[in-house]
Amino acid sequence: MKRIIMLIVLLGVCGCSAEYNININKDNIEEVIKLQALNNEDEIEYYNSNKNSSITPYFGTIDKFYDISFDDNIRTITLKYIYDDNIIYSYSKAFEGCFENSNIVTNESNEIIFQASGFLCQSYDYTDVLNLNVNVTVDDYDVVKHNANNVKNNIYSWNMVNGNFPDIYLKIKDKKNSLESENQNKCQLICSENEELINPNSEDCYCKFINNNTNSDDENNSFLDYILLAAVLLLFMIGIIGLIKYKSINKEG
Repeated sequence: MKRIIMLIVLLGVCGCSAEYNININKDNIEEVIKLQALNNEDEIEYYNSNKNSSITPYFGTIDKFYDISFDDNIRTITLKYIYDDNIIYSYSKAFEGCFENSNIVTNESNEIIFQASGFLCQSYDYTDVLNLNVNVTVDDYDVVKHNANNVKNNIYSWNMVNGNFPDIYLKIKDKKNSLESENQNKCQLICSENEELINPNSEDCYCKFINNNTNSDDENNSFLDYILLAAVLLLFMIGIIGLIKYKSINKEG
């Protein structure tokens, strides 16, 4: 029983600064827990003497263990484990056991929702966690929505403030799915040779018929204009010639 609850107690060890890191990628979820400035020598000795052997990472397993390292120089314990998928990770002792409400699911839109609230591990008799940071890295995903305190590159962080830890909410989507969704918002119409696509980057696109006779009509109109001008000039010339002849006849008479 002691080994079952040991990971939960871990985050409540005396006077420590805890850092909880997870890296969510397409193939797995990596969990890294770091505890620094531990003052309870009995707990330090226990974890150091059971490296890679006794601390199971999630509820329901008896043959999977954290990779544990201990650095005496900086008084830090580091626990690492890689989960095959988010279903197994949802049973993580650090994630499920240290929050009153915790969940990681994939919805019908193929979005992954990571959320947790009601931090519990600071309430154990080993006294309180003095400082806690939760960092979630999402290199392979686009973030749809979050309530992180800080964001740097693809790392979303939540921090303990005045002994209170905020609720966590993070919704992410595969970058491929995001691109497909973006493409779905673009026009899918294919116009014929006699049509042009209007509003190609919008769902409100449509094909507009191209009047190929426009140029021909313009050419015909121009040709008629030339004919009309030539006729006017011809009549003008005939009038001038007639006038000259008329004056010539009058002089002879």
